[in-house]
Amino acid sequence: MAMTNNTEFPYHTLDEIAGIPTTVTDDTKKVASGFINLLVPPILITIGVTCNMMTILTMRTKYFRNVSTSVYLKAGAFNDVLALLISLSAHWLYVNFPEVYVRTDSSDLMCKFFNFYGSGNNDLGILIIAIMTAERAFVIGSPFGAVRVCSVKRAWKIMIGTIVFVILKECHFLISSDIVPAERTDRLCDVFPERRSDEYQVFYDDIWPWINLGYVLICGIAIMVSNCIILFYVRRSAGDKFKGGQTWRHLVPMLIGESVLVIVLTFPFSLHLALLAIRLKYDSTIYTDAEKAAAENLVFNMTFYMLYSNKCANFFMYCVTGSRFREGLSVALIDFFCNKKLKEKVKSRSSLVVSTITPKVFSNKETESRRRCNCSKSSCCESDDSDAPYDIIELAEKTQKSYSVYI
Repeated sequence: MAMTNNTEFPYHTLDEIAGIPTTVTDDTKKVASGFINLLVPPILITIGVTCNMMTILTMRTKYFRNVSTSVYLKAGAFNDVLALLISLSAHWLYVNFPEVYVRTDSSDLMCKFFNFYGSGNNDLGILIIAIMTAERAFVIGSPFGAVRVCSVKRAWKIMIGTIVFVILKECHFLISSDIVPAERTDRLCDVFPERRSDEYQVFYDDIWPWINLGYVLICGIAIMVSNCIILFYVRRSAGDKFKGGQTWRHLVPMLIGESVLVIVLTFPFSLHLALLAIRLKYDSTIYTDAEKAAAENLVFNMTFYMLYSNKCANFFMYCVTGSRFREGLSVALIDFFCNKKLKEKVKSRSSLVVSTITPKVFSNKETESRRRCNCSKSSCCESDDSDAPYDIIELAEKTQKSYSVYI
């Protein structure tokens, strides 16, 4: 009688034998999300608020005070400071300490404000950059027309109109925003269109995601087109020093870096929201299934913090690529932190540099005036020489006010 061996040996893969996990577990995703939620927001808030306040101080210096671009940079920096202090701080508190928020019947009012302000703040930031880049393209394409059109007063009017446009675009969040159920820990507030009407649900699920995504795409395309126009005119006028041919080496990296930062850090979050709206139509278990919820939470956190990191990165990009921004920043920091004696020393050194440079610039003029008046150096020509440095300083200030549109 034949003996059969029915003993079964367990099968293990090489990865399992080596202790390497073959898949990412839900616990791993939750730990990663918790780690990101705990550490990233405080870092972004600290760095972002400090850097944006330094940007505002820099825009108040003589280098930018009379330039329309400073209006957009100040507005954008102030907008970023409010976003970090209001929206990101509230998000950080909820995802780490949800017991801080007491759920009441009026919790929807809080969420209506957060959804309205948070979305509007982000849209306002990218629109400010698009308008500022378009203005600089117009300035370099038509410098004489820009002197008449691009003024600080007009820039503030454009900013007011931009804010009104964003308010009208985001006002629908005031309809059906509410606090999320207690089991959801990915965000504090969300929109529940099914609680209002079928028409609003169709708008929010089928139309709004593409409106928001198209808005970001249009702003990104406008930024890229404006940069291409600037590059074209700067390279074409490279031989003309007065038109800015000597500044293109500092201008081009700044514009390219600004465009890349906005598109790379802003577009993923808008794309994620659009795709999430499509997925929710066909799968209602995204937030109830543990595995799907963990994956969605991780992707949301990554794209969400990429969006807010853009509010910190512009300052460093300006410092790296903008020589004039660095000069203005140094002056702003000296004025803010240093005492009067140190300020006087810095001013005396700068005046010494001007006094040593301007006689060389006007050496030909000095020779011609001496020959014309036919006098010795100690007589009438001393009065001409004494006025020369003040003439060049006044001319430089007027030229800077008219054509200083670059960072």
